[in-house]
Amino acid sequence: MERKYTLADVNILIKTDFDFDDVERYIPFISDFDTPDLTYEFITVDKLPELPEEPIFYDGMVRICRKDGITYRCYAYSKLSANAIMTDERINEGILTIYVSRLIVCSLQSEMRVFDHLAIEHAMALFGGTLLHSSCISYEGKAILFTAPSQTGKSTQAELWRKHRNATVINGDRSLIKLKDGVLHAFSLPYCGTSNICKNYSAPIRAIVILRQAPYNRISTLRPSVAFRDLYEGCAANVWYSDDVKVICDLVEQMIETVPVYLLECLPNEDAVNTLAEELGL
Repeated sequence: MERKYTLADVNILIKTDFDFDDVERYIPFISDFDTPDLTYEFITVDKLPELPEEPIFYDGMVRICRKDGITYRCYAYSKLSANAIMTDERINEGILTIYVSRLIVCSLQSEMRVFDHLAIEHAMALFGGTLLHSSCISYEGKAILFTAPSQTGKSTQAELWRKHRNATVINGDRSLIKLKDGVLHAFSLPYCGTSNICKNYSAPIRAIVILRQAPYNRISTLRPSVAFRDLYEGCAANVWYSDDVKVICDLVEQMIETVPVYLLECLPNEDAVNTLAEELGL
């Protein structure tokens, strides 16, 4: 089976030797093109490749190992057994290979589960982008991003802008930040956490707003060092890829230099919307 997608202007081809079912939120990202920028090849095997015992760069639900210049990303539900392994042995050809155990291939027969194995944060970094944990709205043709740890109110503030300013909520949980024509843009991806809100959209970034819950509404401009720390912490970084980290650092620097970055200490009410809107001159 083959399926083509365009994510943040990157043409991605997914090839599998099994079928998978469509999921509605991925449909807007289905595309057509002649030549992919990146290809994922899913190969079902009876026995997964042997992993090097060390060095291990990360050891959790995903284990990262490297040997002879090849990075192995092991997907597992426990440390005792692997379900799938991605390798970048053919990345110079624009191909990432995912070996899938025949025992669990039935669990991948959904578009959502296939996408869970794409390591999309690494794929986007290969093309100069980074994922920022944020809700994204479109207002007057530009993007406003609300970023904060989970359960801090990103989706709530986005929804307040929809309700009181007729903004469009583009994505409830993730934004891809990338330069387009020399300007920082926010792109939506079909990853949206529990919000289930994601539209195929991109726009120049008007502002990035770091949220803090408070018993009042107050906005301030952050010092560059504080803004860098908070924005970097909100990005999905594969720290075992030094090039990915450089991409993120460069983009965070550009965010701080070219886009207003605010701290909004706020309540979940209309006055929070008005406080930000007034600061932005809207």
